[in-house]
Amino acid sequence: MSLYCLVKGLRGSPYTPLVLLTSGNPYVPRFRALGVDVFTMDVRQGQGDTYAAPVERARDSTFADWIRRTGPAATVWHSGGFWLRFWRRILPQARKVRDLARTHEVRLIHCNDAVSISRIGILAARLAGIPCICHVRRFDHLGRFEHWLADSVDHLVFISEAIQRQFLEQRRQTTRQRVVHNGLDLDDFPPDLDGKGVRWELGLQSEKPVIGIVGRLVEWKGHEVFLGALARVAETYPDVQGLVVGGPGVSSPFLPQQLKRLAASLGLSEAVHFTGHRQDIARMLAAMDILAHTSTAPEPFGRMLIEGMAMARPVIASADGGVPEIVLHGETGLLVPPGDVGAFAESMVSLLQDPERAAALGRAGRQRVEAHFTTEQHVRQVQEVYGVVLGDR
Repeated sequence: MSLYCLVKGLRGSPYTPLVLLTSGNPYVPRFRALGVDVFTMDVRQGQGDTYAAPVERARDSTFADWIRRTGPAATVWHSGGFWLRFWRRILPQARKVRDLARTHEVRLIHCNDAVSISRIGILAARLAGIPCICHVRRFDHLGRFEHWLADSVDHLVFISEAIQRQFLEQRRQTTRQRVVHNGLDLDDFPPDLDGKGVRWELGLQSEKPVIGIVGRLVEWKGHEVFLGALARVAETYPDVQGLVVGGPGVSSPFLPQQLKRLAASLGLSEAVHFTGHRQDIARMLAAMDILAHTSTAPEPFGRMLIEGMAMARPVIASADGGVPEIVLHGETGLLVPPGDVGAFAESMVSLLQDPERAAALGRAGRQRVEAHFTTEQHVRQVQEVYGVVLGDR
């Protein structure tokens, strides 16, 4: 999504992007609709590796599990597994990307994720002898190979100061770097969008308060915290409604069913509505009175927060990771300790009791997005990085 916003913003600039995505990526048609050349590769980027059935059985054995957990044996196991993947997949795929770059006279490779996920692209740039930018979008743990790759990158771009700090804690970084916050197209998030029709469509009562959460259904997003807080809010506001927007992540296919069972056990079966994955996020936000962000692990950035703020919705968020760089406590939203169900519930109740304050936080949030988190600003800063790197060459 962030790459799509960047590529869309590059139209009409001096740069012509070619986009390489994994096969089956749902954004392929959206990029092509922009008139961009899109190439795909069958890469299990960030998803581990697959093996023949006998090898998988051996990997799942008790003996293999013992080796993985036992000192020097574990080091040999993981090192051997990595180098097997390197020769079997990473290097051949990097050569394919190198050939693609040479065929299309690519002058710069922009890797759109952390160093450990961008191995193929960084290695391809090194093989092709062209500069490389790594756009670090998640907290990353660097192994020896990743340290070597990081030295091969011409410029690092971090989406938050929190990610930059975590990265620098692991290495003395001499590569140039810059924090470039994500941005969004304000035209896609009109704060005056009427949410009543959306509420009717979703089966929500139009006059009752709605508190929502947006994001993939994965454990660390803290949906259990959201439901627990909503149950406490219902003690004061029995007519409160919850809106859970998002589909399951690859690693958590059964989480939606678990969350629905939790909602039922909390007496929220009728109050909470699960939409599944949605593309029309602005419409979903328009149906909410309050947007909650309940991640229990540090959030790399928090795109949903700038989307909610752009819609002038008051936000209540976990004070961790990149979130405090977006939400100013008491000015554009409320920050609470991660995982603190009681603090979330108290903050929700306080905004329901004071709608004027809630509206003021929402307006201030919109103004902050206009000032700091637009696509135009994001694209300009990324282009400045391009100019620095290409100027060196």
